[in-house]
Amino acid sequence: MRARWLLLTLCVISMAGASNGQHAGYTYSRGDVVFVAVQESPIPVTKELNALLEFYRGVGLDASGDAAGGRRNLERLLQSNQLKAIQKNAHATVVGYATATPALSRSYPQTPWSRVVRIKMLDGEAPGLEVWTDACFLRRAK
Repeated sequence: MRARWLLLTLCVISMAGASNGQHAGYTYSRGDVVFVAVQESPIPVTKELNALLEFYRGVGLDASGDAAGGRRNLERLLQSNQLKAIQKNAHATVVGYATATPALSRSYPQTPWSRVVRIKMLDGEAPGLEVWTDACFLRRAK
């Protein structure tokens, strides 16, 4: 069930440290080729930045003890097809990172801004597709 992988993803992101701190291991430059490493669960991606920010809102709700609120938020994203999943390993090019404006920072305080990255898929399920995801799911391509 889709909700099951989503809950696992919530745990992964929570353990990775959903904070605004810099994560040197997740820093890529525009044009870098990265490996999208699908391991135990599909990787969440969105076409629109706001959908990824709402995903993080769900993560924040769950982490703060409102599991039902987090689940409702995530189910809404799934039902509206705003949240998708990469289910197979792939290569991508880094397009850039999101920029937190003061308004976005206030609206989405739980967002790990240093990890919100836009990538263009090079192969895998959707070559050519540009999506937003969390840089913690990426590795430098060899």
